[in-house]
Amino acid sequence: MATKSESPKEATKPAAQKTATPKTAEVNWLFGKHNALLFYIGLGVLILGFLAMMGGHQKPNEWNENEIYSFRRLTLASFLVIGGFAVIAVAILKRPKE
Repeated sequence: MATKSESPKEATKPAAQKTATPKTAEVNWLFGKHNALLFYIGLGVLILGFLAMMGGHQKPNEWNENEIYSFRRLTLASFLVIGGFAVIAVAILKRPKE
């Protein structure tokens, strides 16, 4: 006998058909594997660049010009940050292989 929440057609179906799990659909990701790998590499290079800018062991009241204006902080870190953003842009704009 059909309950109030079931329609007459559902009441005639066996219980196994009512509780059957739906088939899993294939998920289409926005990025391909190669794009995601490039994205994470770019993110790592970007973080490495910011860490290179940040580093140094100097006291707050001390002015060490050689450490503040060092090659690592001004040049290397800047190139790493720009390179990281460039790799991320390529990862976003590149079409994934089908």
